[in-house]
Amino acid sequence: MTSADRSASGPHETRQVRGASLGVIAPEVARQWHPSRNGDLTADSVAAGSSRKVWWLGPCGHEWQAVVHTRRNGCGCPYCGNRKVGYGNDLVTQFPEVARDWHPTRNTGLQPEQTAPKSNRKVWWLGLCGHEWQAVVANRTARRSGCPYCANQKVGYGNDLATRHPELAAQWHPTRNADLMPHQIPYGARINAWWRCASGHEWRAMVFKRSAGSSCDRCKLIGVSEVEVRAFAELRHVLGGHVKPLRRDARLPMPRWQHLRVDMILGDVAVEYDGSHWHKDKAARDRDKTDHLQRAGYKVIRVREHPLALIGPYDTRAPRAARPFQVAAAVLQKMIDEDFLPAATARDAAATYIAGGRLVARDEADRAVNALRVREHGSRSLAALFPQIAEQWHPHLNGELSPKQVTARSGKEVWWLCAAGHAWRARVDQRVGKGTGCGFCSGRYVTGSTSLAALRPDLAAQWHPTLNGALLPEHVTPHTRRAVWWLCPMGHAAEDAVSNRTKGMVCEHCPNSRRRRGPSGM
Repeated sequence: MTSADRSASGPHETRQVRGASLGVIAPEVARQWHPSRNGDLTADSVAAGSSRKVWWLGPCGHEWQAVVHTRRNGCGCPYCGNRKVGYGNDLVTQFPEVARDWHPTRNTGLQPEQTAPKSNRKVWWLGLCGHEWQAVVANRTARRSGCPYCANQKVGYGNDLATRHPELAAQWHPTRNADLMPHQIPYGARINAWWRCASGHEWRAMVFKRSAGSSCDRCKLIGVSEVEVRAFAELRHVLGGHVKPLRRDARLPMPRWQHLRVDMILGDVAVEYDGSHWHKDKAARDRDKTDHLQRAGYKVIRVREHPLALIGPYDTRAPRAARPFQVAAAVLQKMIDEDFLPAATARDAAATYIAGGRLVARDEADRAVNALRVREHGSRSLAALFPQIAEQWHPHLNGELSPKQVTARSGKEVWWLCAAGHAWRARVDQRVGKGTGCGFCSGRYVTGSTSLAALRPDLAAQWHPTLNGALLPEHVTPHTRRAVWWLCPMGHAAEDAVSNRTKGMVCEHCPNSRRRRGPSGM
């Protein structure tokens, strides 16, 4: 008998059980009593509420020590529950793809073979991306979380907005984003920020949507890049007397295609402007389009924005967020280099333009751009189909955009103003399709009289004073599902949804809690 086995019976063993025995109260637990490692002590000779630590042998074949009353309360095998390491339940065996990221030097001797998948220990990780970060082991295994920098959850390693998209950082509103700056947020952040374009228009948009290509609604063109329109105006001005035909947004009939849309046709040269965002995963499709154009007799010049790779013999590069002059000059230089301008006068005109280094067709480009601005939708507009909703269109906060310029099915998020004077943002299609109204009047949004602090001061008194950051009981309604931190009168800190507390749920750590706690919560 080992010392551990002797301690299970030991001098404290008594045949007089105080209270009902474990064998009587919990026979299913008693069946897991270890047959050999508890000396003469049996499940019938200990009380079900005993604090004695004894040996157990589960149906799984695992052996472990545990206090009797914890077993009676539902605590099972710690190895099967991944609360203790052994019997092949370690991180390397169970989650090899997570263990692969274990940092080789920063965990002070701790190894993944010694760690349970549900461990709450915070350790260091080193991803295949080369980024280092700290995270709780259980979070990585339960949520399948990875590198927070690659996921745009933390700022670092050059993933900030200013580094990844300097052209967007230049539109960051200088005064309306408090102290937040572009270098402090990931380029994929789900933060609603204020922007100001070169034309002076101001609007709010999520950072990740701007990185995905959204732009100023009042400057936005219909189905085309403004850079492309302005670059074509420059090319037509330079080549107008030398090359024919000159067409933008040309649609060419092709075998196997209904038609093939081409950005620009300059005589027998087809020009495609490939913006880095819209063409980053479309190299195969772009090559296929080039092949079709070449078989139709066109020489194809693709202006490929950085960091897109060149894919055709006549492709040329342009910087990210290229300007109209840069695109036009790149096309003309390629036409000179490849002898696509046989007439000396055309070559001279192109060379003169490149040497000049400035735009020459601003007025023509402005007219073309203005013709493509957002138009009114007539009978399909929100104003025509749902006048009662259009009446709540905010008169000031949507700039020059009006209910006549959006369709009833638009996914655009705009400002509204109800009869009670509440202003809020909502998508047009959600207001039409779901019939949603003012969130303040319906109690979905917080006001001074509808907040948790106003309606449930008893719960507001248990709001954790430090773990919720700047969020206060005055900022949420009693029915929000948002999870926040609480501090009960017994001093227990716990995270729970506000709506759960409103429904009567209490601290799970307190006696007589209305919550049921499973084995992993013991």
